[in-house]
Amino acid sequence: MPQFDPCSSRSYSDASRHNWRQDYHNRYQAFRRNRRDQNSPIAIDSRNTLRVRNYEQIVVFGDSLSDTGNVFRATRGTVPDASYFQGRFSNGPIWIDQLAPKLHLQPNQVLNFAFGGATTGRFNTGSAEARASLPGVLDQVDLFRSTSPHGANPKALYVVFAGGNDFLSLPSSLLQGLATGNLRSFIGLYGAIVQSVQNIATAVTNLAVHGAGTIAVANLPNLGRVPGTLSQGDVSSLIGTAYTIGFNLVLEKTLVQLENSLRARSLNVDIVQVDLFSAGEAVANRPQEFGITNLTDPLIRQGNPTNPQGFFYWDDLHPTTQGHRFIADAFERSLTRPTPSRVLETSLETAAGLLNNGAVRPIVQQLIAQVQPLLTTSTIQTLLNRQPLTV
Repeated sequence: MPQFDPCSSRSYSDASRHNWRQDYHNRYQAFRRNRRDQNSPIAIDSRNTLRVRNYEQIVVFGDSLSDTGNVFRATRGTVPDASYFQGRFSNGPIWIDQLAPKLHLQPNQVLNFAFGGATTGRFNTGSAEARASLPGVLDQVDLFRSTSPHGANPKALYVVFAGGNDFLSLPSSLLQGLATGNLRSFIGLYGAIVQSVQNIATAVTNLAVHGAGTIAVANLPNLGRVPGTLSQGDVSSLIGTAYTIGFNLVLEKTLVQLENSLRARSLNVDIVQVDLFSAGEAVANRPQEFGITNLTDPLIRQGNPTNPQGFFYWDDLHPTTQGHRFIADAFERSLTRPTPSRVLETSLETAAGLLNNGAVRPIVQQLIAQVQPLLTTSTIQTLLNRQPLTV
């Protein structure tokens, strides 16, 4: 594992900030020691096995990362345009196209409700451009339930993969507050994250109640690394990364609690968490090992690149078909073997890296200065200890 020292920067000169950084450092090192001392890795789902599961069907709910042509058909072939592959938001087959054959399924065994622009709730950011009311994820689940009145196929794999558009649709006032390190804006960001995760938990619950047996839920890749965010500067990248880390940490805890709650209600559901965040950070930190040579520039805007296979992103938001291969691999790995949970560890490593970024350090410094006097108050402690979902 790469070595990170959150105390290496000396920008925080006063004692209170030094103590905060030292405490962060101590907690991080203790966490690493605890992980090393364990005989086996923490598994997101220890019931997964070293074999391919047998599914009769895959049913997908999500946004443009999973859309295989729903928006394209809804807009009569105008979105996305002809430079994209067969109505997909990429230059070739996307992750679900690549995952299905890995699970020995044919294209006609994939039932896809995902729509580009979908948020985790009932809003779709693409409705205005499409001049039509496009569904969010909760709408997609409702549509599936209405078209399967006799219940879900218990031998199918159900996938819920969304959250990026929730970030993209945050109010500009909130983003401006985040850019200045305003405490209320960060609390507002946390509230938005909790609501998005609750939407996913509602979708999973509705699927489980309808009879779904296996539900795979993917977390978010680092939104601070997509070209559209990077092009807006280091502060936007910081905000995207902060949202991603918060979303993924809340999601993991919520899904563990949710699975236990559903089983307590005699619903035999298996929630498989897919850690795309850690997989994506591994690629970002060691791109050459994965055959990636460009992680920042959209391939669609290149003239005649010498190595198009090395581009991870097709446009400002969406991966190339090569990038989607990593998503498909992460799903297959999570479904077929006990998968170590690295969400917290990867989040700590990523946050440690941000502390050494001179461009965003003043914002982090200002936030810490605002938060510190409040950390002992019951209000903030209640916020930090808040349970995201009760089922």
